[in-house]
Amino acid sequence: MAADVQEFYDQVSELINRGTTFDSQIPQYVARALRFLEQNYTFDYMKVRDPDFHNITVGVEQYEYPPLVKSFHDWEYTEDDGDVIHLTKVDVKDINSRETATPVAYYTEGKDSIWLDSVPGESLTSVLWSYQYTDWSLVELGDSPWMVTYGEGLLRVQTVILMGPRLRDAKLIQLCLEEKKEHLKVMSLAEEDFEAGDDDPAMDYVRV
Repeated sequence: MAADVQEFYDQVSELINRGTTFDSQIPQYVARALRFLEQNYTFDYMKVRDPDFHNITVGVEQYEYPPLVKSFHDWEYTEDDGDVIHLTKVDVKDINSRETATPVAYYTEGKDSIWLDSVPGESLTSVLWSYQYTDWSLVELGDSPWMVTYGEGLLRVQTVILMGPRLRDAKLIQLCLEEKKEHLKVMSLAEEDFEAGDDDPAMDYVRV
């Protein structure tokens, strides 16, 4: 288990066994590897509450699409009587008209906007949960991101796989490809155990 990002970079350097030749390039390969994994698999740690998305404003039915969002998990708001309303995601074709009313659904317009099914007649305090990509440019050497702490094996071999064309070490790349399968199995089981009792899948496989 890597203690922080710097130690993780050192582990990758040790694995490829090329001295310091590729050390300056390792950070960009790690960033690419993590984005590849997060694009192809949805890990539970990616589910976050958007800190900048707070309220549904009276008279406003269109909202800016949050950055780094891969997919939406839940958009909810609380009514005055304490009831929590979960908005349903629908297709734009399901919206026949947009009147002033309490919203019950929403749809997305590409990656630009989120639209409510109606024009809110009052302001509502809402919470948006979504699966988001990691912004590696904000990660410092002393940080310990979830994947570095708990999924370092998977991230390490994926980094080396992407470095394959530069390394030209077929034996090492094949070894990493085999290890990747095992790491994915282990992570899937670990997340399922952690999320036991939750209706949401721990990992949503997009491509193996």
